[in-house]
Amino acid sequence: LRHNLIQKYNAILHNYGGELETILKIFSEMRNQPPLVRNMPPEAGKIIWAEHLFQRIRGPIGSFPTNVINGQEMRQYFGSYNKLGGQLYLYKMWYQMSWFEDIERAKAGLQATLIIRNDQDKSLVVNFDKDIMQLIREAKCMNRAGIDIPESARIILLQEEKFKMYYNELHYVLKEYERIIGKIKPITKTLLGPHIEDLELKLRPGMITLTWTSMNIDSYLHTCLLYTSPSPRDRQKSRMPSSA
Repeated sequence: LRHNLIQKYNAILHNYGGELETILKIFSEMRNQPPLVRNMPPEAGKIIWAEHLFQRIRGPIGSFPTNVINGQEMRQYFGSYNKLGGQLYLYKMWYQMSWFEDIERAKAGLQATLIIRNDQDKSLVVNFDKDIMQLIREAKCMNRAGIDIPESARIILLQEEKFKMYYNELHYVLKEYERIIGKIKPITKTLLGPHIEDLELKLRPGMITLTWTSMNIDSYLHTCLLYTSPSPRDRQKSRMPSSA
């Protein structure tokens, strides 16, 4: 019976050796452009792909009995396992470190003012860095895959809905501002000048002092909405792209 078990374990070890060679070939051929799940962000996709390959070679190692692992037959596979495992680890860490740097750059975007004036047509636009939503998408994907994400990324991830709401409300306010200004006829512009200045004064904090990390954005939006849209309106037309 013991002899039969050893033979079966040896057959399994042989299959495991073949699996190591297969995964090494996959990694060598696809490391620059790995297959990604649909809508998967590229950085997160590479990290998750490498982690998946690593788990494929790591899982069987922990399933073998101690006497088999210490046996002569097993030793020949340890070199291949350690070499491939090391390559996968370094590959994953390279992209993780690059992603960590992207997090810091994206965090800097949260210090931007809420609104800026377009250099070309001088219109007011919402000043939200789209890289932040990309960061949130990547953090979501890695979190779902069970990969640890840094605390700074987790904090931004928890604020996703808040950022979406602020973006949508600001976009709506600026559209209403444009609508109001667009309806003013030249002949009445001088007469309505003080009212226009008052409206622009209400918008000004979003262009000068308020950033995406400010604590009083809600009260600012409330004031702007009162001045630009005193009656309920449909705000569903302009939506920030989803990060899901």
